[in-house]
Amino acid sequence: MGLIQGYDFPDEFYYSKKHIWVKIDSEGVATVGLTDFASKNVDDIVLIELFLKEGSQIQCNKPFGAVDSAKGTNILYAPFSGKIEKINRKTIMDPLVLVNAPYTLGWSIKLKPSSLEEELACLMKGGTSDFFEWITKEIKRISKVS
Repeated sequence: MGLIQGYDFPDEFYYSKKHIWVKIDSEGVATVGLTDFASKNVDDIVLIELFLKEGSQIQCNKPFGAVDSAKGTNILYAPFSGKIEKINRKTIMDPLVLVNAPYTLGWSIKLKPSSLEEELACLMKGGTSDFFEWITKEIKRISKVS
């Protein structure tokens, strides 16, 4: 795992600029969740809401859910277009799973991308210099706001 300023970012994952992580399995299904950095900066998560059901079609960069906290609502944006294969009800029942285990138990949805290779090109690969530069700037930017 890549540890950057105290936050975990697994090198084998992909990341969107909306603080969503993506892990692709051998069958091309994408597991999607909120990054360790985002989950730890949402303060007092009270509710996870997913807007779509299993079997629904989703579009890239469109909302698929929200995280409600003491600070307000943070929208979750889809990193790909495709079909939602599975929803993680565990995060809905216990939102703190997002903070305690964001890359294992804390995933939000699994989806089958409609154009995997094309849309992967829009994400950043963990462990790369591009990702490191971007997330370092984001951590600094968010730290100033908090």
